[in-house]
Amino acid sequence: MSDKFEGKTASEWSNIGHEYAESGNFQKAIECFEKAVEINPDSKTWYYLGVAHDKLGEFQQAIECYEQAVKLDPQNINAWILMSSAYDALREYHSVIEVCEKIADIDPNNVNAWYNRGVAYSSLGYLEKAIECYEKTLEIEPNNIAALNNIGSIYIHLESYEKAIEYFEKVVEIDPVYVMGWFNMGLAYFKLNNPQKTIEYFEKGVKLDPSDIKAWDILEKAYSKLDDTENVLRCNKKIVEIDPWNFETWYNMGIAYEDLGDLVKAIECYEKTVEIDPQYKKAWYNMGIDYYHLEDYQKAVKSFESAVEIDPSYSNAWNNMGATYNKLEEYQKAIDCFEKALETNPHHPQARSNMASSYRSLGQTTKEIECYKEIVKENPQNINTWYYMGVAYRKLEDYQKTIDCFKKVVEIDPEDIEIWYELGNIAYVELKDNEMAKKCVEKALELDPNYPKALSLLQKLNEQGN
Repeated sequence: MSDKFEGKTASEWSNIGHEYAESGNFQKAIECFEKAVEINPDSKTWYYLGVAHDKLGEFQQAIECYEQAVKLDPQNINAWILMSSAYDALREYHSVIEVCEKIADIDPNNVNAWYNRGVAYSSLGYLEKAIECYEKTLEIEPNNIAALNNIGSIYIHLESYEKAIEYFEKVVEIDPVYVMGWFNMGLAYFKLNNPQKTIEYFEKGVKLDPSDIKAWDILEKAYSKLDDTENVLRCNKKIVEIDPWNFETWYNMGIAYEDLGDLVKAIECYEKTVEIDPQYKKAWYNMGIDYYHLEDYQKAVKSFESAVEIDPSYSNAWNNMGATYNKLEEYQKAIDCFEKALETNPHHPQARSNMASSYRSLGQTTKEIECYKEIVKENPQNINTWYYMGVAYRKLEDYQKTIDCFKKVVEIDPEDIEIWYELGNIAYVELKDNEMAKKCVEKALELDPNYPKALSLLQKLNEQGN
């Protein structure tokens, strides 16, 4: 074999390769190292060739070079270490473990061997073995932050949060600017449902790294638990500053502005949400609710229409669209919406009572009563429905049924003074049943001896009795 290639020795090609590597031109470095190993295939040059492939993310080629290096020099521990890292990059964790075991045979106190083996065991789900390897790492190097942090992370996975915190405390004690130590300690407290401590440590973390979206997201959740809406908004604003296309955060900002009573800004956030994701039905729905409260009923309708276009079974959107049409005095359209709500959810808590309101506005008292009957069939304790059904029967001059409904009201709430009085008044005025009227009025006065309307009616009854 010639000791030169293209007029240069192996050493010269190797030196040129190093120059290219130092300038960041790893492709040219590879070409030079390949010429060097063609002349003189020694362990070091194979190692450098592997490093150049490594830098370009060509991990399989790097491994092949490291294998040549250790074949020529089994004690080339750097080649073994980088081979384990290349296998880790390829997620070939069993190979990582095998290589690390060989490193430990050469140097039992090699930190990288124990640490990389811990990473591989952790990636394979062998968490106890991973902890053993990290603990061995710490025996050799007690202040190894990465090992301490990884043990803490494993304990979080194992739901041993207090144990995890012990390790993260050591991490930030050793290196107060190691941001993941603060974040992970905050995460452990978040898992312990301690929002105050979560906030304390994440706030320290985001001061060191304000660009971590996950950190701001957990901070937002912690502030939410404390009902601290101002800080919830601060976190959400930071998230969309980092990622303006984060539609869920825009949506959460809308909710936060609603909590602060700023419906205009809430709507702006929901509009941004649907601009990014037009299929986000909850944003359309919330926008409709906010427009409703702002009395912009036309825009409310359009928002609810968008929601049900996305999800035709969205019963709450149908119901609130109906309620909006009631405000617009378009009662038949309202009824159509309530029917849609009940079609998708026959047990919807408001749709049937809202439909009754529409029929009441249309003067269709019989249909109004039909709605009430369906409601009390499902919920016999619905006191308001019994009351409104009584009022409806009174419009139809069916006073006995009015009394039956009002009796249901006082059966549910015996201390409803007004209904006791109304019972007495109907008995007196409409049924001419003075005896019943007197009993009802006396019941009202038991509850409030100074109730003016009851006193007045009792006086009339007494005068007639005399």
